[in-house]
Amino acid sequence: MRKPARKAAASKKSKRVASAKAPDGDRQRRIAELAYAIGARRGFAGGTDEAREDWLEAERMVDRDAGKPS
Repeated sequence: MRKPARKAAASKKSKRVASAKAPDGDRQRRIAELAYAIGARRGFAGGTDEAREDWLEAERMVDRDAGKPS
């Protein structure tokens, strides 16, 4: 009889984890879109270092808008 109780507890935990991941996925999408826009604004000039800086700048902007300290 204990196995169904464990399955229910495991099921609740997995739902909690899935819902906790959703905002992070949204954050990643917003960062990617913003980093692309930043790169487009500079004409995609440069290489990997510039793209990395675009990503980091986008992270700072998204986190600032979300009220997180940078």
